[in-house]
Amino acid sequence: MEGRNGDAVSLLGRYLKDWADESLYAKLAQVFAATNMLQDSLSHYQAALRINPQNEAATADGPKNIETTLSLF
Repeated sequence: MEGRNGDAVSLLGRYLKDWADESLYAKLAQVFAATNMLQDSLSHYQAALRINPQNEAATADGPKNIETTLSLF
């Protein structure tokens, strides 16, 4: 699973260089969250929200849980 997440990060990162799309940022945020890279995840959720403040993935409970977790450190 770890290798697949790394592949996903690489692939999504390459696409983001050509298309700054909210759904790509949100998907990359989900992959980072799955690999416990919470700061990276949060920054990508925030990027998705800058493009579209109504993005469902970026306004779901996941980003709120990440913010809560990060505030504990």
